[in-house]
Amino acid sequence: MSLNNMAKLPIAMGFSIFYCFIILGWSWLAGIAIFMIAFYFNLAIGRWSSRLQKNVMKATDARMNLTTEALNNIKMLKLYSLIDFFKQKIQDKRI
Repeated sequence: MSLNNMAKLPIAMGFSIFYCFIILGWSWLAGIAIFMIAFYFNLAIGRWSSRLQKNVMKATDARMNLTTEALNNIKMLKLYSLIDFFKQKIQDKRI
């Protein structure tokens, strides 16, 4: 079903361009030019945004890994009841 539509697409585009030329004359080229400029501008912004998003995701992943590791270490201290031992070590270092 889609193959049939794909075969019709060049013919439909050709008739559309011809019809726009009949109705609007040469001024339709200005519209096409503006459309193409906007398309490439939007493409460049999309690529730039994608690169920034990748950097943000890397930073977020690093932060989440550190947070997860810290929480796992806290769980381990509580599981093995080592809280008092480490409190004593911290207090000894302060003095």
